Amino acid sequence: MISEIIKEKKYYLPNHTHEGGNTKETHLVEYKDKKYVIRICNDKKSFENCELVFKKFKNKTFLPKLLEKKGNHFLIEFLGGRDLNEEKDTSKEIFTQVGMFLAEVNKVSSEFNYKKSLKKYTLYLQRKEVLRKNQVRKLKETLWNLRHIKLKTCLDISDLTADNCHIYAGKVYLTDIGAIKPKFAGFGITKVFI
Repeated sequence: MISEIIKEKKYYLPNHTHEGGNTKETHLVEYKDKKYVIRICNDKKSFENCELVFKKFKNKTFLPKLLEKKGNHFLIEFLGGRDLNEEKDTSKEIFTQVGMFLAEVNKVSSEFNYKKSLKKYTLYLQRKEVLRKNQVRKLKETLWNLRHIKLKTCLDISDLTADNCHIYAGKVYLTDIGAIKPKFAGFGITKVFI
């Protein structure tokens, strides 16, 4: 099936405005009157990350199922339902499901150069004006003082937002496969509060 979809290159449903997310890798496709999601990895790092995620979590139910893979293309089940809504979806049950799959992801150890990443995020927070110059200076000083501390690194969800989670038949799914990547433990839940 994936070979035919790739050959036809019909990655968008008619009138569908989704353009593959920030990475432009994820597309909605219709094949023989059924909807699917196809992820076309742009580079080796993205491909290896998707492959790792589907391998590590193939028996877990918080991700859509991988149906087929060919080359840098991953054919993934399409879930009905809708994206989570920050205003409406505030029940304890939903938060529990999200917390459980976040904890499941964090169980997988993974190497990660977090010191380089912390510098990158410091610059990002400054550029986006989340932090003022004096706060950035203090953060850089703090990072320098903590340079000898070794943080636990693992897989984490780097973009845990409502629009990256989907609710279908009362169950919450993480739909942004690419958001699962090596980070320092706690990154995903910390980012939610920024």
